[in-house]
Amino acid sequence: MYQLIYMSTATRLMTDEELQALLEQARLNNVKYGITGLLLYHEGRFMQLIEGPADVVYKLYRHIEQDERHADTAKLAEKEVETRSFPDWSMAFWPVQSEDLSNVSGFLLPEQMQLPTQGLSNADALLLRIMQGHMMRSHT
Repeated sequence: MYQLIYMSTATRLMTDEELQALLEQARLNNVKYGITGLLLYHEGRFMQLIEGPADVVYKLYRHIEQDERHADTAKLAEKEVETRSFPDWSMAFWPVQSEDLSNVSGFLLPEQMQLPTQGLSNADALLLRIMQGHMMRSHT
């Protein structure tokens, strides 16, 4: 079993109807190919965790990278896992609102974090910079 997490920017803001159509199609395909996961959408930004057989997850991610609705696709994490995190969700969805984030104790937007990069691995420091860059672009 394999998990992959990515972020991307929508090429334009999506309406509720467009998001619903996207979810319906994704759920049909995910059931067909044994994919489960979670999709978050906030102000034109996607973050998704997809899990399933490694070859299928890779193929889906390559498709997402080429999808005209996505830009600036960045893989955040990928790994082999023993079990699925979302075994019953062909694709859970949550449209994240700013007020949802502000109510989470200890939550900071990546661009608000003042973390020193010393002591972080090169990969962790790079991931932090990517997240900060993506979040700053989505708020401008």
